Amino acid sequence: MFRHAVTGKFFAVADLTTRGMAVRISDPEDLFHYSVGAEVQGTLNIRHEKFQIQGRVRHIGRDLVGVEFEPLPAAVEHALASFLDPATLGPELRPVPTGDASLFYAAPSGTELLLGRDADGSFTRVTVMMLGNLVQWDARTGLRTGLVKNSFEESLVTGITRLETMIFEEDRVIDPQKLNLAKRLVSSSNLSEDLKKFCTRRLEGASA
Repeated sequence: MFRHAVTGKFFAVADLTTRGMAVRISDPEDLFHYSVGAEVQGTLNIRHEKFQIQGRVRHIGRDLVGVEFEPLPAAVEHALASFLDPATLGPELRPVPTGDASLFYAAPSGTELLLGRDADGSFTRVTVMMLGNLVQWDARTGLRTGLVKNSFEESLVTGITRLETMIFEEDRVIDPQKLNLAKRLVSSSNLSEDLKKFCTRRLEGASA
């Protein structure tokens, strides 16, 4: 949660990395306080601890505002790094209903794990999205890594589910650092050991 220093209003944090955050705007009038290039100051609540942050508005959408952090104090940087560590996020992954045979898990800061599978139960895709990165294994196309960015288009809400439109920028060469982050997330999660092994092998490029 983020509290704006000027208005005193609270805004949900839709996405969070060590570089910046996306805050959700529910009242269009609040966009008045967020213009591209404007300085933003306020309080970021991380695990019930409050940290003063400041940044610059870089993107504005219908219901999301992207803020790039200014250099953070050491204490805030350490708290963010700890909160966003894959070993911390892994145990936070919780199942989310999908309506089909796929398995979907989500954690704070926009961290997601999606296991796509056919009606017969065979897994065909493993997708990990965290810290602005995406790692994906697909049974047909293989392994790929890249960056994901919020398009800042208006979100589609269906019941309790909010769908965000993301932009994927694929790496020309598979990034081993992104793979390691994804594997650490999976290994620290509460998934069954069989699922952990399956995901890890696919994220290492194994097809069987």
